[in-house]
Amino acid sequence: TELAGLIGVARNTLAAKAGARKVDAALSPIVRILSMAGEMAGGEQRAAIWFKHQPIPGWAGKTAYDLVREGKTDKVLAYLEA
Repeated sequence: TELAGLIGVARNTLAAKAGARKVDAALSPIVRILSMAGEMAGGEQRAAIWFKHQPIPGWAGKTAYDLVREGKTDKVLAYLEA
């Protein structure tokens, strides 16, 4: 349910075959963020911790998780690509 809320789809959509395209499109940037963070942080577990708990400079204490929930995935990607 947390993942469904994060990507903005109904919980049932995650399991439904009919919603696969929508789920894939919503998950793709998050997977990219976690992949990039994993390379920088030294592993998937560290990337997950960073994603939920490490504030991103210039965003008033907000984490990547917070920004993604606000629909600002592009801002997180820009930060990681800088």
